[in-house]
Amino acid sequence: SSTISGAHIPEIKTQATALLEQYPALLAVAFFCVSALLFSQGATAALLVPVAASLGVDVSTILASFVACSALYITNIYPTTAFAIACEDTGSFMDRKWNGSWVITPFFLPGIVGLVAAVPFGFLISKMVL
Repeated sequence: SSTISGAHIPEIKTQATALLEQYPALLAVAFFCVSALLFSQGATAALLVPVAASLGVDVSTILASFVACSALYITNIYPTTAFAIACEDTGSFMDRKWNGSWVITPFFLPGIVGLVAAVPFGFLISKMVL
């Protein structure tokens, strides 16, 4: 998966730049989507933070949106997620829908709820800190 994603970094950067030029407020969405594609918070930050800064996105927006880089839980490809599903001993994750037949993991809904709460909280805190 890293090989396929790595081969398309220029296209990902181009699309993210086009999105952020028109809608800088969607930085959290860009962080989320690129993190889900690259499976790396560090690679996502290294790719998008300079783009956002060069486009003049406010520092507090970058800081508040950064929490959305944690979209590694969406697919079963990330080793930690696959291991958590495999080791879960109640058996609820091993039923048909989570055994690999679905792309989205059982961590999707709790993760989205957490991000929907964390990004606005990040905006509040970033205004206080900066």
